[in-house]
Amino acid sequence: MSINTTNQFRTGGKSEGDRHFRVVSLENKNVSLGGVSISSVASPSDAARKLLKSIAHEKGLEKMKKLNMGKVKFSIQEYTQGSKKKTYGPYVGHYRKYSAEEMKKATTAKGKVKFTMKPVVKLNKSNKVITKKVNKPNNNKSNNNKVNNNKVNNNKSNNNKSNTNKSNNNKSNNNKSNNNSNTNNLKKMKMKKKNNNNLNNTLKKLKNKK
Repeated sequence: MSINTTNQFRTGGKSEGDRHFRVVSLENKNVSLGGVSISSVASPSDAARKLLKSIAHEKGLEKMKKLNMGKVKFSIQEYTQGSKKKTYGPYVGHYRKYSAEEMKKATTAKGKVKFTMKPVVKLNKSNKVITKKVNKPNNNKSNNNKVNNNKVNNNKSNNNKSNTNKSNNNKSNNNKSNNNSNTNNLKKMKMKKKNNNNLNNTLKKLKNKK
């Protein structure tokens, strides 16, 4: 005897691993519509396609009249026990009639058509976050400004260096000239002393002769 050891147990026709969703917003108005189940491997967009039928029923549209519903904007929320009760959307959905080729595929072996239309649901692109790109010219401007500032700073430093060098050169030249003048004065003083000594000697000689 074979024993079925699956992880999912049926309770009231629903699987224990299913996820449950309802419509919580319709055309920017808070609502509470429908209630569908999807498997744990399905996505919230699958639940949104199922819930489009609940929206059509709320508007009083059934069977082929659902094609007249047009596009509707709505959001759904998961209410599975133990889930984070996260909201998904907004979605934009409508019903589309099958093409001739799709009708052939949907026809059963007995010639009966099982499905005649298809729910089309997509995420609303206008609600996506738009990231702004940084313009490259602004970066170039900032880089140019940096280069110009560096040039100005370099010029200033070079000018300061040349000015300090000039002042230092002037100081050294002045010091040299001052030193030269001092040596000349000393020489003159020595010459005067010599002349005075010579005069004194001549005077002494004259005195001795007398």
